Amino acid sequence: MRNIGGSFGIATMTTFLAGRGRVHQNQMIGHLTPFNLTAGNMMYGMRAWFMTHGSNSVDAMKKSMGAM
Repeated sequence: MRNIGGSFGIATMTTFLAGRGRVHQNQMIGHLTPFNLTAGNMMYGMRAWFMTHGSNSVDAMKKSMGAM
């Protein structure tokens, strides 16, 4: 019974966390537009950080998009 209860609890929490992850991703996507000045500044700031740590311009932009 303990193993079954533990498995049920883990499955329930995994489902809950996956659902909340989708909610947060949808909220973030709604705010990350090319017209959002804050998001643009953050993107170029991360790009500059990646470039100072050894990436070229193209790779730094890809990495900053991935980080966002």
